[in-house]
Amino acid sequence: MKNTPELWREKIPQPGPEDHKYARGMVTLLGGMDMTGATRLASEAAARSGAGLVTIISPTFNYRKRPEGVDPTLVYRAGAPHIIVSDNTSLLDFMKQSESKGNNVCVIGPGLGLDEPNITRTLVLSILARKTPAVLDADALTAFQGNPKELLDALHEQSVITPHQGEFTRLFPGIGTKGSDAATRAAREIFGTIVLKGYKTAIAKGENSPVTNENAPPHLATAGTGDVLTGLISGLMAQGMNGFDAACAAVWIHGRAASLFGPGLVASDLPDLVPQVMQELLGFTNQLG
Repeated sequence: MKNTPELWREKIPQPGPEDHKYARGMVTLLGGMDMTGATRLASEAAARSGAGLVTIISPTFNYRKRPEGVDPTLVYRAGAPHIIVSDNTSLLDFMKQSESKGNNVCVIGPGLGLDEPNITRTLVLSILARKTPAVLDADALTAFQGNPKELLDALHEQSVITPHQGEFTRLFPGIGTKGSDAATRAAREIFGTIVLKGYKTAIAKGENSPVTNENAPPHLATAGTGDVLTGLISGLMAQGMNGFDAACAAVWIHGRAASLFGPGLVASDLPDLVPQVMQELLGFTNQLG
């Protein structure tokens, strides 16, 4: 099945007149130690897709290890002023504290690194055990390469994994990486949604027919664009879309934004184009007076 807006356009949430930031949902990201740009890209995309509150949790608190001469928390604080940075709590404690405020989607993986894979695995499994909506990417997947079953068995209905072909092979050895067929076979082994990234990204869940995306231009083949996609998925989930619909919508929006920019695209260009794509999808017109 081809991924088109007709599949999910009517499910895109829109704020009501009495909504506040918590009603629009929250996204919480675990910050990376070295590749801080990845987390910042994902956080900005989550905000641009409509999440009411986006928070980056300091990696120094969770990992208690700081690169010499660098405090990544300061890097995050120097970023977009509408992104909150917390350096006084662990990721798991923060998620527990926020449960009473509304829907909070956890993002683990972008820019995380593999210096402390045991800690990463513990955090991921703890979040999944609480049935917290979660989007897992990059190093949150690679941390389980020695025992992928540990991760796959822990996934739940509102979890989304977004592997590229290399990560997919480590999680599902023997299945191959041929688009929708591989994604379909993998999806039957897990709960939750799988987004197999590539030229024709495939989105699959359970026994449902897979969805194949065909609007992505080759300009997306540049560092950081996958982090933006992770942020888009989480932002839509925070507003109430289920993981599968959010993944389908985010992949299409991601491709459309890249097409609008064209040659010369870098990942940081994408979040600023998301509002234009959303306005197109929702038929938004700016009426003054």
